[in-house]
Amino acid sequence: MDETENGNLSSDYIAWTIVANVLAKQMNMAGPSAAYNGQAPLSEAQMKRIHDYFFGRLHGGFQIAELAATLGMSRTSFFKRFGRTARVTPNQYLQILRVEKAKILLRNENLTLIEIAFACGYADQSHLARFFKRYVRMSPGRYRSKMREEDVA
Repeated sequence: MDETENGNLSSDYIAWTIVANVLAKQMNMAGPSAAYNGQAPLSEAQMKRIHDYFFGRLHGGFQIAELAATLGMSRTSFFKRFGRTARVTPNQYLQILRVEKAKILLRNENLTLIEIAFACGYADQSHLARFFKRYVRMSPGRYRSKMREEDVA
């Protein structure tokens, strides 16, 4: 290093190195951030991306590794943070979205239950009915009747 007339570059370099080391130690003493160690919930923007990802896959399966990679995190970190945020597993979240779509489609009297089941990604009407009862606590047919009664009233 060249030394200048007004100062000693090597002493400036040493001073800045000491400052950098002290700051680095201070940062490490605080421990990793909650977002880095998988303890923080997912952000609204991340949940929107997840929602859009699942909504685009109502008719098929999904890969946790693929979804985690789109968010730039590991499968384990994604699974922990998703559970902390949504309070359900990714598969349960997908089923909830399917049932929510079914609830909307059940308002259309022209669609049969089998058509609605297929539109929501279910293999058949009984598959739709099983999940629908689990999440809504009534059959799709009963839900449709109830919505019809509410629309008339």
